[in-house]
Amino acid sequence: EIPLRLVGSEMCIRDSTIEGQRIELTVRLVIRYGCRIPDVALEVQKSVKDAVEKATACTVTAVHIIVQQLVFEEDRHDG
Repeated sequence: EIPLRLVGSEMCIRDSTIEGQRIELTVRLVIRYGCRIPDVALEVQKSVKDAVEKATACTVTAVHIIVQQLVFEEDRHDG
């Protein structure tokens, strides 16, 4: 489950490395201003690792987090 503090539609996995049964991922995030970045990053790391391991039966060796952008409420455009 993606935390509500993320701008969910803009979270995507862009880079991955697969060697045998081991996967390393890089996730770039767009986070709402005012959220604790370390907390969000840790939550996303755990969620992505668990979901990928469950879906693939591979071992996730690393989930690298890059905070690509902070979004301020006045910057959001819905629809």
